Order: sequence, then structure tokens, then C-alpha cells
Amino acid sequence: MQNPFSQSSTPFPLKVFLWMIAGLSLVSAPLIHLFALSLDAWNHWHLWQLVTYPLLHPLLSNLFFLLFNLYLLWVFGSSLIERMGFTAFMCLYFGGAAFAGAFALGASLLFSFPLFLYGGSAPLYALLIAWTLLNPDARLLLFFAVPFKARNLVLFLIGANALVDLSSGRFDLFASSIGASIYGYLFAIFICKAHSPFSFLAGFERFFLRLYERITHFKKKKEYRHSKIYDIKSGEPVLGDDQFM
Repeated sequence: MQNPFSQSSTPFPLKVFLWMIAGLSLVSAPLIHLFALSLDAWNHWHLWQLVTYPLLHPLLSNLFFLLFNLYLLWVFGSSLIERMGFTAFMCLYFGGAAFAGAFALGASLLFSFPLFLYGGSAPLYALLIAWTLLNPDARLLLFFAVPFKARNLVLFLIGANALVDLSSGRFDLFASSIGASIYGYLFAIFICKAHSPFSFLAGFERFFLRLYERITHFKKKKEYRHSKIYDIKSGEPVLGDDQFM
């Protein structure tokens, strides 16, 4: 049974990433309108905002949220990097941010509500979902005291936050959390080859994993056809100059 709090050390790239977020948040005032996600991302092609909005936490009003998000990013990020490597972790984090931002933009355009999104809460949903699928039977402590299975606690937190967002009229936060959760789930299933602990999703996962395997198998067959040189021992096609050498 794995515990995210038991990592022996923090990976150096994660330390740099955490300090970068803290530093940008310290000077967030002149950057907030450039980095935060708003409808300008759609109206004026400011598409970088889809991946820059999680890097800013205005300190005057969000110091607690900055510290809490950095704490969660440190704890679960260390565990995920140990499991999948830093590059895959960055793909998970910023992919979750982009997916969440796209959902928030789409909901804003569809339902005509204002959008101004910043802070790292959205991609944290992707990290939590992916970590839970990789460690479904791990136990976490709610309020550092009450033990819960990871899958039950994460679902409870997502549901509670969704209820708070909807009741307070923060439809942008609700849409972003849904988008990030979907991305984290798909990333864990297709990239990490994890399986959902919930039986009602088993049929869905089997169908799309078979489809994914067929697509990748078809691509490999095309590579085989275009290759004229094969490795003698393995029989695999030699597709590049480095591999040939």
C-alpha cells in the first residue's frame, strides 16, 4: 500500500517548479491579466493562457490557497514523478490545465458567463485522479485524522468542491474541474495503463483500450511497410539513422 507522504526526497525539477510558481505569484500583480485565463484567450488568440493561468496565485487574496496548492503539488507530484518521470508528470499537469481551461472557455461561451481563471487548483484535479487510479487502495487522512481510501476521499473532495462552485455561481471553476478530472482519468488509463477501481467503468475502458491498441498497431504496420531495413535479432524495423548505427 503506497502513501504519498512517504517519499524520501523531493525531485529537484519539482523543487524548481514549486519555487517558480511561488516566485511568479509574488510578482503576480502586473502579470495577472496576461497570464490568467479569460475570454481574451478566445477573442484575441491569447492561447498561452490555457497553460499559464495555473502559475499565478495573487497573494493578497489567495495566500492560503497558494500554500495549500503548493503543498498538494509537492506531495502528489513527488509520488507521481517517482512513478512516471518528470516529463510525463509535466504532460499530466499542463495537459490537465489546458483541458480544464478549454472546458471553462467552452462553458463560458455556451452559457455566457464571465471567465477569469487563475491558480493551480484545476490541474491538481488531474493529478489527484491519476494518482488515485494508480493507487486505488492507498489510504489518506481527511483533516490529518480520519482515514479514507484514496478513491473515496478524492471523489468526496471533487463532489464537495463541485457543490461549492455551483452554489457560489463559479461555473468557470466547476467546468475546469470537470475538464481536468476527465483528462487525469484518460491519462492514467491510456498512458499509465491503469484501471479504474469502479466496476461500472470497466466496459468503457476495455472498449477504448482495444480501440487505442488497434490504432497503435495500425501505425506500427505502416512503419513496417515503409522500412526496408530490419534488425536481425528482433525482426523489428530500423526506422531512424541512430537506430541503424
